[in-house]
Amino acid sequence: MDDKLIDLVNVVAIADAAPTLQTRQVSDEILSKVDGEIKTLDAIVNEDIAALNVALKSAGVELLGTGKA
Repeated sequence: MDDKLIDLVNVVAIADAAPTLQTRQVSDEILSKVDGEIKTLDAIVNEDIAALNVALKSAGVELLGTGKA
């Protein structure tokens, strides 16, 4: 996914015209996949790390930071 996104950015950056329909479709597909990955990461942070922190706290171990106060 990373390679596709980089290739897409490079194509758009050097183009002398507006992006083609195919370029817009690829962009939409990649952005959809990125959104899915972000949702997966959010679930890990909000659920798995939160559960791990509860277990760590009950064991007397310092909590992992998630960037949230």
